[in-house]
Amino acid sequence: MPDSVLIHFDGVNTPIVSTSVLKNTDTYNAAFGEIGTGVGQWSCTSISDESGQLLFYTNGFTVWNRNHQLMQNGDSLLLHKKISDGVLIIPFPNHDSLYYIFYVNYSVTGQLNTESISYSIVNMNMDGGLGGIDSINKNISIINDTIGYHICAVKHGNGRDWWVVGHDRPGNNFFTALITPDSVIIKPSQNIGRREETSGIEMCISNQGNKIAFGNWDFLQVFNFDRCSGEIGTEILVDTTYNVIQGLSFSPDGSLFYANSTSDLFQYNLNAPIPFQSKTLIWHNPYNQFSYPNDSAYAIGIHELAPNGKIYISSHYKVDPEMILHFGFQNMSLSVINKPDSLGLACDFQPYSLNLAGHRTHGGLPNMPNYNLGALEGGPCDTLTSIQNEIDKTNSITISPNPATTKIKITNLSPTENQISIINLLGQQVKSIRVSHVQSTTIPVSDLPAGIYVVTIFDGEKMVCKKFVKE
Repeated sequence: MPDSVLIHFDGVNTPIVSTSVLKNTDTYNAAFGEIGTGVGQWSCTSISDESGQLLFYTNGFTVWNRNHQLMQNGDSLLLHKKISDGVLIIPFPNHDSLYYIFYVNYSVTGQLNTESISYSIVNMNMDGGLGGIDSINKNISIINDTIGYHICAVKHGNGRDWWVVGHDRPGNNFFTALITPDSVIIKPSQNIGRREETSGIEMCISNQGNKIAFGNWDFLQVFNFDRCSGEIGTEILVDTTYNVIQGLSFSPDGSLFYANSTSDLFQYNLNAPIPFQSKTLIWHNPYNQFSYPNDSAYAIGIHELAPNGKIYISSHYKVDPEMILHFGFQNMSLSVINKPDSLGLACDFQPYSLNLAGHRTHGGLPNMPNYNLGALEGGPCDTLTSIQNEIDKTNSITISPNPATTKIKITNLSPTENQISIINLLGQQVKSIRVSHVQSTTIPVSDLPAGIYVVTIFDGEKMVCKKFVKE
């Protein structure tokens, strides 16, 4: 049975359904000798060119080109298995043939499994224009913490650069990385909101880029978001009345917010004096008797705002005769909010209404940022000069020699205290030192195996990531 589907939006109200090669039984984490039976159920994403022609797509483990073939060196990405919104694609700023794939990386530190944020870079000039991943730009870890099962991205207020946002677990820390044409700059984490104890389900940013939502199993939060600074702002909405939260989304104009458990869909008016008090039940499925999604064929899952202005909601596929009894078909469909900017039942939610032509979904939908979001006009960062000094300081840090055999020298450090770590491609920290009030330092690397390493330098305000090759 086909496990996935391509949905094509090309100026038509009804999307066109076709086949992809992304499989639910794809292999994950070959480096750890594991085979994933749940791969492809949740995380996936794709990107097209400006004319709408497919470039490539991925589930965070494998990358396929536009011909639905394995991209050159597109195997063995290290996404954590079976997570929602764990992978996304953003264009490389100021470069029309390079693309970042960011994902929540499954790594092993001692006896503990941890998750970090990593990236690989796709170069569309490779393989005759079908694209490929150079080994030196593959599985690069940038944020090493216990990251929850979701990341999201939004354009910087200058309209060129990008913010990538993650959240830890357990904890209440948001992590942001600024992606510029020259650097990946890690900002200090922000401790804000309620503490996440489990894996979390979904995190999303409004179409306008000024609000961010975060959903755990039993609560959701909506905050203001500053596209200039990457800072999480004041809390707009919190709801702790859920049992299992599955999906979150903002309406196209950003005024309404949607969230669902496995069987109930709710709407909130974010313009109301107290948004929580505007909570409205949009749909309840009386046939779903289970709180955990994998137990039910009826459970609705992740949300995605599509180019046609509608919100699509995935379903948890499961063979269940009761589904046919109550609805007349086995669930191979997406549910749709047809008018998501409309209050209450006028939003026109239609459960299981987009038939996937014999394909199935299992909770996940592509993680797609708003690629068309422009500069924040009239804001403090509607030009590029506001971050140029920070980028210049980042670019001045050098590592030499590169490649290295016995030692590396890091120069142009901040004159304050610097925490320096060396991380391998599995996300493991292999060396760490702290230096103060020096502009350069030398680190021996002769004991490290040959390979590619990332050096992170944190001066108390920002983190800089640089790569070197050990021969």
